[in-house]
Amino acid sequence: MALNALRVVIISTPESERSRVLESTLSGDLRFRLISLNATVANTYRELEELNLEYSQNKFKIFENRLMRPKEIACAYSHNLARKLIKDSNIGGLILEDDARLLDTDKLFEIVSQFLKVKYNTSSILNLTGLNDFKLTSSKKSSFKKIYSVPNLAVGYALTPLAADELLDSNNPVTYVSDWPNSKVKFYIPSINIVVHGDDKTKSYILGNQKDYRIGTSVGYKLKLIFFAPYIMGGFRFTSFLEYTKRDYLDRLFWHLERVRLKVLGYKIHE
Repeated sequence: MALNALRVVIISTPESERSRVLESTLSGDLRFRLISLNATVANTYRELEELNLEYSQNKFKIFENRLMRPKEIACAYSHNLARKLIKDSNIGGLILEDDARLLDTDKLFEIVSQFLKVKYNTSSILNLTGLNDFKLTSSKKSSFKKIYSVPNLAVGYALTPLAADELLDSNNPVTYVSDWPNSKVKFYIPSINIVVHGDDKTKSYILGNQKDYRIGTSVGYKLKLIFFAPYIMGGFRFTSFLEYTKRDYLDRLFWHLERVRLKVLGYKIHE
């Protein structure tokens, strides 16, 4: 399938200069067709109501033992808007948060073009920050590799129209943060890092100066989930046993095993 200019959706924070770096890098390059999408912003639950933004906290509370913050819900909604633009494309494209930083535009175009050409009729995502934002180097030629874990960042990724449709169906209305709702998409990583998360002039819009509350949950809560899950979840009223097992146990297990697998395949991982 022929591939012309790559569709690139940049999710831009309103009244911010964060996207200028990306725009200045890509705007003059005819290989990329830029679409600027103003991010949906909400600092309070009242603001979410004013935006008529639909969401549910039930499933997220089960898995994470906390509620989604308003900024997280708004971010997930912004990604839904971006994914809709990719869903309506012929072959797919790129979604970049405005603090994504490109390491090599030539490799970006080469690898993403190859990925979309090969995978356009499948539900597939190429996570451009590699595996969980670890630095990857490989002796292999510029290519991509399937992974069996779920990455923990949605800073920059290429996806097919079918993958965009799948993500929209799984998180509309918003029930989970943008990275990543439970779905049947297949994940891939590039053979080398071509996108990194932020630079010395940016910080997470969601976190600000707070500690990353997304990392980890207490051992006690995990034990409760193991032994009392049916009661906590109201008989799995808000999720299924399969989704519960996959997200809370299998995905976490594969996340750790993936690094070992990649090292065996010849990748060097630097944190």
